[in-house]
Amino acid sequence: NLKIPVRAAPPRKPPTPAAVRKEVETKMGQPSKPQTWDVFISHASEDKAYVDELQRTLVAAGVQVWVDKGVLRWGDRLRSRIDDGLKRSRFVIVVLSKAFLGMKKWTEYELDSAFELETVNEKRILPLWHGITHEDLMQYSPGLSNRLALDSSKQSPTDLGNELLILLERRSAGA
Repeated sequence: NLKIPVRAAPPRKPPTPAAVRKEVETKMGQPSKPQTWDVFISHASEDKAYVDELQRTLVAAGVQVWVDKGVLRWGDRLRSRIDDGLKRSRFVIVVLSKAFLGMKKWTEYELDSAFELETVNEKRILPLWHGITHEDLMQYSPGLSNRLALDSSKQSPTDLGNELLILLERRSAGA
């Protein structure tokens, strides 16, 4: 009853080709500018259920996660996409399981690449034991068994997320 005139919206212009391309790239998970990631998760396909839970927890905490299922698309060149994800990630969580230690092609490639990208002054590799023992890891890689690792049987995905947020300096150690 206020008798305020209703203004019609201006007619919509058709989207430009650049706008359409940007929308398609976004929907396909391929951003128009280079993406950086807080963490790359390297894992064996047999551990996918656990990794999916871990990824959901980390994303809910605001962590940018590179994981194959969320990034790789039909027709992608796997090695170049994996290399790009590893180079653009601050950390690499390596989910060390019996399946991972089984010398799989892609897990070996990702771990070797992560070692190459790591420097003396900057750690990148965050080992996560998932159903393995220290002895299992010693047989696989004595050097890797010497690193402080978290254990999925002792820490929940939320605990792991909190530890990662401390490393990313988004949460203090006493919080």
